[in-house]
Amino acid sequence: MSFGNLAFLVNSSWMIELGYGKNHIGHGYRSLILSDAIANQPYVRNTLYLFDKRILIANTWGSLQTMQRLPLGDTPESLFRRKGFTTHYISWIPAKNLEIGVFEGTLWRVADSTQTYTLPWNYYVGIPGSGLGIEGMDGRNNVFVGANIRYSLSRGATFYGQWISDSFENNSGGFQLGFKLYDPFIPGLYVQGEWNNIDLKGLPRNRFQSLSHFNQPLGHPGGGQLQEVLLLTEYRYKRFIARAKGNHIIYDSGIDPLSQAEVEFGFQLNLKTDVEFLIGGGARSAEHSSIWAMATLRTNLHRTYNDF
Repeated sequence: MSFGNLAFLVNSSWMIELGYGKNHIGHGYRSLILSDAIANQPYVRNTLYLFDKRILIANTWGSLQTMQRLPLGDTPESLFRRKGFTTHYISWIPAKNLEIGVFEGTLWRVADSTQTYTLPWNYYVGIPGSGLGIEGMDGRNNVFVGANIRYSLSRGATFYGQWISDSFENNSGGFQLGFKLYDPFIPGLYVQGEWNNIDLKGLPRNRFQSLSHFNQPLGHPGGGQLQEVLLLTEYRYKRFIARAKGNHIIYDSGIDPLSQAEVEFGFQLNLKTDVEFLIGGGARSAEHSSIWAMATLRTNLHRTYNDF
């Protein structure tokens, strides 16, 4: 796996970034809109902060990949089909404890089953709402929209939510509700709970424009039709760490449930690089049940997911 980015700070309010990596939009453990659970992807991002950083405008242009092959050409091996990907995100902080964000993403038609198409001119337009306004929700290119909200209380509690839709006509979408508690009852304790409910109806008119990268969903790693309840907690005392997490997923309206629980104990060895030594274990019940134990030395450069 390789990942990295190069960022250029034009001024204190404007940054341009060229990268190959993961992205996550939202305040939850999961993201229904754009998750860091998928494979790395190339992207260019333009980020602008306005009004003392109370408004953030972020535009991303990228390329995603399907697992379908192009017709065999001059190369010894047929290449995989690609699809254009753009996102426009606006976040507004009207008050210190409130944040509201709106999102627009588009999967652009680059190739179909017979030939390759060039990206249209409006792929390069960095105006939020341009994809929805020009293409519509059920047009030639697959547009999906979403929203985030976060509200923080003064006593260390935060509530958040998320909403996504890829078709108003078919009522295809999902929502997320969650909370975070900081230092409840015990200093150093953190608790998070989350409920995810998704019912994305299926493939768009052009199957090469599904909300996926390398056949991995852009949002929740479990796919587009599920309900999930998740609870995680972490306790830190100086460099000592204790974590526990459990989640329960029901796929496809009651078919194929999954339950998983994990615990970890260890120490943070390096504060700057977040190097940890941990021991722990877990249990998983799905089509087949399993338990495991582990000991690991790791740096938390990015999150990994095995709970779906």
